[in-house]
Amino acid sequence: MQGGRQFFLNVVSIVCRCSFVILSSRTQKQDAAAARAFATVASRRCIMQMSPKDLGGNGKLMSIGNAGLPYHERPHLPPPSCLLLETQTAARLTFTTSPDTSRRVLLESAWQSSAAGNTASKGQETSAADRMTSLQRVDRPFSVFCVDPVRLYYGSPRAATGSAVRTVDLRSDTVTKPGAAMRRAIAEAEVATGSGVRTVDLRSDTVTKPGAAMRRAISEVEDGDDVFKEDPTADELQKIAADMFGMEAALFVPTGTMGNLIAVMVHCRERGDEMIVGDLSHIHIYEQGGSAQLAGVHSATVTTLGDGTFDLDQLISKIRHDYPNPHYPRSRLVCVENTHNIQGGRVLPLSFLQELRSVADKFGLAVHMDGARVMNAAVALAVQPSVILQHCHSVSVCLSKGLGAPVGTMLGGSKDFIQRAVRARKALGGGMRQVGVLAAAGKISLSDMIGRLEEDHRNARRFAQALLQCDPPLYQVDLSTVETNILRICLRDRQMSPAEFCERMAAVDEEEVKALGQGVQVLMFPHIGGTVRAVWHLDISEEDTQLAIQKAQFVAQQHKLKSIRAA
Repeated sequence: MQGGRQFFLNVVSIVCRCSFVILSSRTQKQDAAAARAFATVASRRCIMQMSPKDLGGNGKLMSIGNAGLPYHERPHLPPPSCLLLETQTAARLTFTTSPDTSRRVLLESAWQSSAAGNTASKGQETSAADRMTSLQRVDRPFSVFCVDPVRLYYGSPRAATGSAVRTVDLRSDTVTKPGAAMRRAIAEAEVATGSGVRTVDLRSDTVTKPGAAMRRAISEVEDGDDVFKEDPTADELQKIAADMFGMEAALFVPTGTMGNLIAVMVHCRERGDEMIVGDLSHIHIYEQGGSAQLAGVHSATVTTLGDGTFDLDQLISKIRHDYPNPHYPRSRLVCVENTHNIQGGRVLPLSFLQELRSVADKFGLAVHMDGARVMNAAVALAVQPSVILQHCHSVSVCLSKGLGAPVGTMLGGSKDFIQRAVRARKALGGGMRQVGVLAAAGKISLSDMIGRLEEDHRNARRFAQALLQCDPPLYQVDLSTVETNILRICLRDRQMSPAEFCERMAAVDEEEVKALGQGVQVLMFPHIGGTVRAVWHLDISEEDTQLAIQKAQFVAQQHKLKSIRAA
């Protein structure tokens, strides 16, 4: 296939930006030669070979590529690049210049099979230059085979509902659905019981467990393969979330960390772009630097203030104005966190978000909100989530914290943003199959769990007030900062470290049982700045809160007695 190889070399100036090409010819040997020749000048491109028999039925179709496909619907494949169709009568090349399939450059050879046959019968060979010249002489393009190679595997013709057609799905073993026994096990799963000691787990609102209604919804779900876009429950959840957020579209992803990383990858499309984040933000502190590690995005930080905001003048000073100066990254994105975890569940003021969006629009930046607990913020402000999110281009909202789902985060944004997010999710390993069993729980989270967040806020404030009234006065809490479900506690006596306090709150001994009538294990975490963090959630009742208060009072009294003995 010497001529075909030269053909590829001649058109490489056109397709050198392609990322995916499928080549085929009449023999494996010729195919390999053409592929090697193309790879020589288009290195690092994905080249896949497909023989005519793989396409089935049409012996004249010699090769096909991934051109003209809406690439956001094909998360498994790189973006569309070029299409080479070589038939017995002509050779045609289609090059897609953008995801918009209407913007294409169609080049077709003008030589006919008779001319080619005559030339070949005379032992002559049509030169690559002649072929390229003939491409420019085309008055009217020949018909091009519109074959979608992906649908050979991913296509899913569906019978009308109620028809007598029996579907045998042999596309993949990933289309399997949980059976009755598996669904029953999910619905009837029991939480391990303790040994009579009452546990109040205030470490995080991520420790919540699905309730009876959520387990029932999971066991009865209608599901399908979400990668094939056949899971109706996932589709419904995504529509519910988009409507609630006031955004065009939404996407279910496994975790909040992945949701934030996807947002960074979509907004910062080039490696070496820069995002601006608070120096105490979850993205910056707790997500392993994934934006740099996996997305190649640089972070610039601004100082996080006590209420979770940052100074907008400082933000403006961090924005790069030197692009395309090769010495500097390009500012693309600003990230905010609402509510703010490290600052104790603080709610970002709507006025701050409005001013931030004005600054972002002025300098051409996108705004992403790490809204893992944005529903807590909405409840605290007594507004709809969309009132908060109208100031953002994208948001990630966790379902598995205060909203009680076992797994999942909703990523919201424009349709274009979500289309790109689907591809990033696939690359990060987040494309799941029968995701309906998780989406069913997410639907319960958004429909039934938001209103009850006020209970968590009330219990957290009640605990904070009790600590201030504790005798002896071991605890220090700023009530003005207790806005949602997260409480930061300081210890007045520096002889007790936050780690030691957490150990005492979690320990149970005979003296405690004698004093309180039962053992109470209260779980908390030492936190940043020499504090202790406690988080309320749907598994912590008013009674649990009262038991935690009693345990805190007991620990304070025991510490005082220990200090007296030591003196």
